[in-house]
This record gives sequence, structure tokens and C-alpha cells, in this order.
Amino acid sequence: MEHTYFFAVDLGATSGRTILGCLGEGKMELKELTRFPNHIIETGGHCYWDIYALYNEIIRGLKVVAKDNLPIRSIGIDTWGVDFVLVGKDGELLRNPYCYRDPHTVARPKNISPIFPVNGYMTLPEFRL
Repeated sequence: MEHTYFFAVDLGATSGRTILGCLGEGKMELKELTRFPNHIIETGGHCYWDIYALYNEIIRGLKVVAKDNLPIRSIGIDTWGVDFVLVGKDGELLRNPYCYRDPHTVARPKNISPIFPVNGYMTLPEFRL
């Protein structure tokens, strides 16, 4: 029976890991490939993610998988869900992304609550294929 392989990245607040998933023979197996620290950079009164270190750790995990020459079907990345990075017209990062623990986020729930209710739901338009 043929196996299907997936590569996953889990980026948490203090650590990250890469995982190989395999579906086949009626079961799913997960194997942790690498584990690494996720350091917050504090400078100039702000907290940032070290995006380049995280990128290098993801590449390191992919190199582990490449040694076995497995056909990876897809790659998934699970992150913090609230942070973002600004990208210039040339595709380059304009700065490291702020960490959600940065002081500039402290007052945000009050500021955005008229748009995104803190104790409610936002209705999105229906999506059809």
C-alpha cells in the first residue's frame, strides 16, 4: 500500500518543532524531526519574532526529510495566528514581525471591538467553489 507524507511546522511562543506525518495502511503516524527554541527579540521597546532563525529551523527540518527522499504531499505551518509581517513590493520583509507579547498590543481589544466584537462573532460572506 502506498504511503502519503506530510511535513508540519508547529511554532509556539517559546519553542517550535518540525514533524513528519505519514498516512498509510489505515493509520496515521507522526514523527518529530526537530525541536528548537523560539526566542523573542526585545529591542527599542518592542518584542519581535526572530523570523530568520525560524526560517532556518524550518529548512533544517526539511533537510532531515530530504535525506530519506520521501515524496512530501504538502506542508502545513501552525503559528500564533495573530501576528503578521509587512512585505515590500520587492518581496523583502520590511522588519521582523512584532510578537503578540509586544506592548503595542495591550490596548488593541478596546480599539477594535466596534469592528470585531470581543464577545461575539463576525459573520463572513458565504464562500462557494
